[in-house]
Amino acid sequence: MGTLVVRVWQQSLPGLVLVVNVGGTEIDYSVGRWIGMLHHKAMAFFAERMAPYGLPPAALPLLRRLLREPASSQDELSRFAIRDKANVSRVLDKLEADGFVTRSPDPNDSRVNRVCLTDRGRELEPVVRGCLHDWNDLLTQGFTEAERESAVTLLRRMAENCGSVQCADAPPNQCGGAC
Repeated sequence: MGTLVVRVWQQSLPGLVLVVNVGGTEIDYSVGRWIGMLHHKAMAFFAERMAPYGLPPAALPLLRRLLREPASSQDELSRFAIRDKANVSRVLDKLEADGFVTRSPDPNDSRVNRVCLTDRGRELEPVVRGCLHDWNDLLTQGFTEAERESAVTLLRRMAENCGSVQCADAPPNQCGGAC
């Protein structure tokens, strides 16, 4: 049987990384590191897919929400995208300047801005859906259906485990279910 070697070191970010070497194969057990890597790869993937439309990857969750929930408020978009209000406002400025969305005061509360897709914005639906579908397919390439379900279940549990961590500009447990 192979030798078990365990190395633990401090990364540049707080937290420990556990690497186990079994028979010459290292296995990295830092869940946060893998999730962070997936986030960075997702942003690169989305940036490449959105570039032909002149849109940043941060526009993708906003467009997704607006396709599902027309006339969302800026606050709702901020919570859904798990982004601070200033970041969402900057992305909406770009989307509005490019003719993809319009913003108008809520008829029941003038302090609230409602964001709606324009016809040009609605034309992005196949792009948005295709981008998200292709990303999910890439992530789960070679997975069985049971493995896909298990992965989603485990990720959802991890999100629930950190439910007490407050996201920027969002009340506890109101981060679109993602934290």
